[in-house]
Amino acid sequence: MLSVQKRERLAWLAVALLLGMLGFVLVYFTRQPATDARVFKTSILPTEKSSFEHIAVSPDGRHLAFTAATGGKVQLWVRPLNSTEARELASAQGARFPFWSPDSRFIGFFADNRLKKIEATGGLALTLCDAQPPNGGAWSREGVILFGQVAGGLFRISATGGEVTRVTTPDRSRLARITSATPCVATDHQSEGRSAADPPPVLP
Repeated sequence: MLSVQKRERLAWLAVALLLGMLGFVLVYFTRQPATDARVFKTSILPTEKSSFEHIAVSPDGRHLAFTAATGGKVQLWVRPLNSTEARELASAQGARFPFWSPDSRFIGFFADNRLKKIEATGGLALTLCDAQPPNGGAWSREGVILFGQVAGGLFRISATGGEVTRVTTPDRSRLARITSATPCVATDHQSEGRSAADPPPVLP
């Protein structure tokens, strides 16, 4: 049997180990970086003498893309959410249904019955394909754009351009506009024979 002295030593050793573990846990959690929580209030108003058409918030939550009509002319604008100043994207005249790339660098939109994209900082718009009449779009993390045509159903195309592939055949009784919140579908084997009523697989 253990002597009284040995039992006391074991008890003190257990207490020391427990205190050491508690100290480690305390130091570990107090050194973790705080969550970057941002709270802001903003007012979203159209540019002077214009009216909103379509609005899309960037995935990083920092910018707003919107189309606004002034005297019959529709233009695409970008505005930081922490600012009241909006910047016109000159080469995106007639833009409709804007939507963002997942990295918030590009904006997809429709103009002149074509699907186009443009950098959020400006520059020339790049035409990806025909889309007439358009019905909204969404951009997946895999670099695929899903877009709709009012009478044609859903289609997919690489964000860099290329071949257009049909994703669904429209059910005319259930037509709906695609938005950036719509799950983006795109697999190589799903294009033919699907109807808009079928639940599509979701692209990550």
